[in-house]
Amino acid sequence: MIGKQFKPDEYIHHVKRVRIEWGVYQYPIGADWENGINRVPIAVVLTFGTKKWRSGIFPGFQPSPYFLSPFIGFKEEEGKQYIGKYYRKGGRYYCVASGDRAGQTIITDFEVDNRFKRAFEELTTPPITSFAFQMNTKDTLGGAKAFLRKIEFLAK
Repeated sequence: MIGKQFKPDEYIHHVKRVRIEWGVYQYPIGADWENGINRVPIAVVLTFGTKKWRSGIFPGFQPSPYFLSPFIGFKEEEGKQYIGKYYRKGGRYYCVASGDRAGQTIITDFEVDNRFKRAFEELTTPPITSFAFQMNTKDTLGGAKAFLRKIEFLAK
């Protein structure tokens, strides 16, 4: 995972959508969110606010703010919200493209404001306080190859 944690004066406020230009060259063989193998060739992780939620394992991963994570899948249902094994209270994953699109550029327009409010039953969406890119191929075969060309944070 590679990411950027913002300082308080750098927080990104009033984000309605995130537009991502990205794609996959090679999918991890065996990734299958429906059967608990929660692996991705590429995902974006957007964290919101500063209140932190435990991972659900102890000892384990550090607490994390709320997050939404769009990802490209192979077998997963496009448009479906998934809850991972950890950070079940504060994290949501969304398959934004599915099927064999190897080598294709995918442009994702990911709505965050209303999605955040629905997912976490909150009245307002906190500012984006960090973002990261993730590739996770543990317990799969063949690894993954992906690319990310651009990410835009949009107020409308």
